[in-house]
Amino acid sequence: MIALYIIVGIIAFLGLLLLLPVSVRIKFDREFGLKAYYSGIKVFDTAKAKSEDHKKDHESQEEELHKESKEKKEIFIVRDFNKMDKIDFIKFYAAVLKDVLKKVSGLLKHIRIKIFDFTLAVGSDDAYDTAMQFGIISAALDPVLLLIFKYTKVKARRVNIYADFVGNEYYFKTDVNFKIALLFILIYGLKLFKIYKELDSGTYKTENEKKEIQDKTQKEESVKTDE
Repeated sequence: MIALYIIVGIIAFLGLLLLLPVSVRIKFDREFGLKAYYSGIKVFDTAKAKSEDHKKDHESQEEELHKESKEKKEIFIVRDFNKMDKIDFIKFYAAVLKDVLKKVSGLLKHIRIKIFDFTLAVGSDDAYDTAMQFGIISAALDPVLLLIFKYTKVKARRVNIYADFVGNEYYFKTDVNFKIALLFILIYGLKLFKIYKELDSGTYKTENEKKEIQDKTQKEESVKTDE
């Protein structure tokens, strides 16, 4: 009987741990930052991770540069932001977010967002191009933001997407602070990790891209059959 009580106690304790909240804060303003807390205890901080890496790297300047470049590659969203055309970047990640949100809509219902701050200034050398780009980007981002606000509970939000006719470049800043029970992260973790690995390796295909590839393959097979 005592053994049964111990087993039940262990199961109850593990269940309690799974229900404890995980708080995540994601910030991007020229640099990417992420902090994660489990039940109020900090478990991850990109700023701390970077400082620890720099302390360890005293061997040579070449090794330090190599590690810095490696770090940049690991943060795929920063890598793509710096390398891709800004419109292509936003359209691609808007499509990625839309795909991901649809796949994990059940997860979103359990997320509580404390802060959702999103700012995007669209600018270029030409006023006409700025207006055109602003229209394209708004059309790409609006469905994504609607999905987020549809499935999650947001305490405070500020979304500011505008055409900057004075400046001649893009400016992007975001600050998102949300909370979710560990249980739901574990349930959807494998699916999200697979998406992360594909994005990190540059092999992720959006649903539209998959459909285009499938249609192209079917056309090629159809032509071969006719021949």
